[in-house]
Amino acid sequence: MATEETKDKVTGVDFTGIGRAWKDTYLEGLEAGIKWQEQTEGVAKGVAEQGLRTTRQWLTQCRNWADISLNQTFGQATNNSFFALFRQGVQTWQAAAEPVIKTGVNACEAVLTSYETAFAVPFRKYVLEVNKQFMDTVIPG
Repeated sequence: MATEETKDKVTGVDFTGIGRAWKDTYLEGLEAGIKWQEQTEGVAKGVAEQGLRTTRQWLTQCRNWADISLNQTFGQATNNSFFALFRQGVQTWQAAAEPVIKTGVNACEAVLTSYETAFAVPFRKYVLEVNKQFMDTVIPG
């Protein structure tokens, strides 16, 4: 008799409201997670770009410092071949390093932008749409 009373009570309960609330909460949580991922990727991209820009600025400062130091040294010793060779070595190193760093900055920006437009944005949209369709199938309305 208790089993029949429990069956009657269970059959009278409407679970659609609970299901809809669970579905809405799940989808809102999924959207929040996707938004958080997007923001985290944006922060990571900013950190990488800032690191490369800082490296570039450091190279410029080193070049300026070396030029000033060597000019001051050359002002005191104009006929010293060691200083001329050293200056040429520093200038050659700087000339070789600058394009490498510039290329690195450009490549990093291109890779991160390509990743964002070609993979991350479509994937986030796809995940959200698939989950919405699935949840609409499982819990209609």
